[in-house]
Amino acid sequence: MSQQNTMLEAAREGIDAAAGGSLTVIRLQEMQDFYAYMGRELPALIENWRKQYRR
Repeated sequence: MSQQNTMLEAAREGIDAAAGGSLTVIRLQEMQDFYAYMGRELPALIENWRKQYRR
């Protein structure tokens, strides 16, 4: 399991265990959103860096 998937799963477990609407849930949702965003955006960013690096 990748670190990203591990962090997403940890956030999900925390959200499921915490009281809805609490500051903890809000922060865990932000964490989950961040790792999901990075999972979508990072592959293209790495590829762009590789193209630039090869020049």
